[in-house]
Amino acid sequence: MKRFLLFRYLGGHYLANTIGAILGLAALVELLDMLDNATDVFDRGLGLSGLGTYLMLRLPSTFDQVITLGILIGGLVTFSQAARHNEIAAIRSAGVTVYRLALLLAPVVAIFAGLHFFIADTVAPQTSRALAVWWDATTPPPNEAEDNAKPKDKTIWFRMGKDIVAVKAIANGGRNITSVQIYKRDADRELTGRIEADSGTYTDDGWTLHNVTTTQIAQHAVHVAKAADWAWANGPDPADLVELANPASPISRGASRRALEGARARNRPASFYEMQIAASYAAIVASFVMLLLSLPAAFETPRDARGGRLVLRSMVLGLLFVLTNGVLQAFGSSGALPTGLAAWAGIGIFTLIGTNLLLRLEDN
Repeated sequence: MKRFLLFRYLGGHYLANTIGAILGLAALVELLDMLDNATDVFDRGLGLSGLGTYLMLRLPSTFDQVITLGILIGGLVTFSQAARHNEIAAIRSAGVTVYRLALLLAPVVAIFAGLHFFIADTVAPQTSRALAVWWDATTPPPNEAEDNAKPKDKTIWFRMGKDIVAVKAIANGGRNITSVQIYKRDADRELTGRIEADSGTYTDDGWTLHNVTTTQIAQHAVHVAKAADWAWANGPDPADLVELANPASPISRGASRRALEGARARNRPASFYEMQIAASYAAIVASFVMLLLSLPAAFETPRDARGGRLVLRSMVLGLLFVLTNGVLQAFGSSGALPTGLAAWAGIGIFTLIGTNLLLRLEDN
C-alpha cells in the first residue's frame, strides 16, 4: 500500500513534469522550424493553412527527436524538487533506496518508451512521407531564367531488387519521372541489359515508360529494340521515389527490412537499414538510461551547494549520451562500425557511468 501511494505521488509528478518537458521542447523545435521554413510555405501561395499543414506533418518527427531528452529533464525536475522539499530524505529514511525509486518509476518510463517506439516506427515515417509528397506536389515549376541559372533537378540513383535505376527528375508526388535508365543485372550482378526511357507515368495499373529503348546484352551479340510504351512491372512506389529524393526522412523497421530483402527501392548501403532496425530497439532502452542519469538529482539537499552541480552534471551526461549515440549510429549507418556495437555501445557506457556516479553519491 505504501509503495502504491509513493508510486502514485512521485509517479504523478514525474509523469506531469516529463509531459511538460516534452511539450516544451517540441514547441521550441516547431517554432524554430516554422521560422526557418515559413517563407518557403508562403512563397508557394499556401497561406496559413499550408503552414499549419506543414507543422502538423512535422510534429511526429519533432516528438521523435525530443522524447528521450524530455525523460531526462522530467526526472531532473522531479528529483530535484522532491530533494529540496526534503521528500527524498523522508522516503530514504523509510528504507526506500534511490534504486527502488527508479524501479517504482520504471512503468512510467516504459509508457514513454513505448510511445516513442510507436511514433518513431509508425507515425513519423508516415507523416514524413506525406510531407515529402505534399511538398513535392506543391513545388511551383521554376521559370526559365531560374532553371538556366541553377538547375534544380538532380539524378536519383537507387536499387530496385537487382536492378540499378537512375531517374533525372520526379514530379506530381513521384507519379511522373523523366530520363529513366534501368540497368538489368543477373543473380551474379552481371550487367545483362539496359532500358532507357524519356519519361514515365504512374497510374492505378502501375508504371508505364514512354519512348523506350531496350538494349539486351547476350554472350556474342547486343540486341537493341525500341517501343512507344513499356510496362515497368517492378517499379517503385511513387512515395518511395519522393522519399529517396529526401534522404533525411525517417524509415520504419518494416520499410528497412523490405529494402534489405530487395522488395523496396533503396539508395543507401545495407548497413544503414540494419542500423535503423537496431536503433529502434535501442531507443527503448535509452529511455531507461535517461532515468538512471537523472537520479543523482535526488541527492541534492537544501543546504548543500553541490546540489546545483549534481543537476548540471546529470544534464551534461544526458546531452553527452544523446551526442555519443548519434555519432556511433552515424558510424554504424556508414558501415564503419558493426551494427550491434554502434547501437548498444553508448547505452552500455553511460549505464556504467550513471551507476558508478550513483554508487559514489550513495557512499558519500
